[in-house]
Amino acid sequence: MASSTFVNTKLLSALKLERVSRSNVRVMAGLIGHQTDIPGPDMYTNERVKGKSQLNFLTIFKKLLS
Repeated sequence: MASSTFVNTKLLSALKLERVSRSNVRVMAGLIGHQTDIPGPDMYTNERVKGKSQLNFLTIFKKLLS
């Protein structure tokens, strides 16, 4: 069953934003990648969040390949 969570990212601290971003990547890891669509820089996603998301995705992807 699918569910949605709405978060006002402007109100989050840097740590909470990182946690939400990591959780989002964990949930979407099977749907994103270099051969498929990836989330765009919307919803106030800055370079830091995109970088952390990329590192988290790579960590998950490496574990899936092991």
